[in-house]
Amino acid sequence: MAGSVTDVAGHSSPLEFRQSGNRWLCAVEATSDKGFYTVDVKGGRAESKTGQAVFAVNLSRDESNFDTINEDQTKELLPGADVMFVDASAQAQQEHGSIGDEREIWRPLIVFMFIVIAVEFLLSTLGSQRADGEPEVTVAERIRNLSPGSWVGRMTGASTPVN
Repeated sequence: MAGSVTDVAGHSSPLEFRQSGNRWLCAVEATSDKGFYTVDVKGGRAESKTGQAVFAVNLSRDESNFDTINEDQTKELLPGADVMFVDASAQAQQEHGSIGDEREIWRPLIVFMFIVIAVEFLLSTLGSQRADGEPEVTVAERIRNLSPGSWVGRMTGASTPVN
């Protein structure tokens, strides 16, 4: 891996790369002049791959201003945009609850649906209708008939329940 950086005046300096895991890293230290710097990199087998990147150093004081702006200044900078600010501070989350903690209706509906399915299953399994002359089945017999062997046997057409 080899490379060079060209400064604003056109002077070229070599870059020293070091491997970090599966990546190659280098630091560009001679950036005292304002302007654009060009980086040329060659690598791969027999240095067949090349790449170029450009970066800027201290172009304008306006671009380097890191002061925070308020809502009104943001709306001034973006006159055509519909800007909405959301206070996500810890204090606002304590007062109003955090974003996304709203109570949604689908969760209780899913629980209710599973309860209905379970009740329908129990009613269809335990509460079958009898033909005339059929003996009365006790609750204990019905519970024994819930064993997996017996209801699988009934589902597959077996004549006698398997215990």
